Amino acid sequence: MPNPDLVIARLRSIPSYGEEFRAAFGGESNPVNYDNVAKAIAAFERISSPLRALITI
Repeated sequence: MPNPDLVIARLRSIPSYGEEFRAAFGGESNPVNYDNVAKAIAAFERISSPLRALITI
């Protein structure tokens, strides 16, 4: 597993990620954090898994 601090630093260095995380987790003072990254990946997986099943048919 990558170093969590390194992951967050990398994501914070990308301006569009900060904007997207603020849009998704706007109620938080610092939305780009490791827990929110996990939530974002989980949401992506929930959406992409059914799509993958359709593509492989």
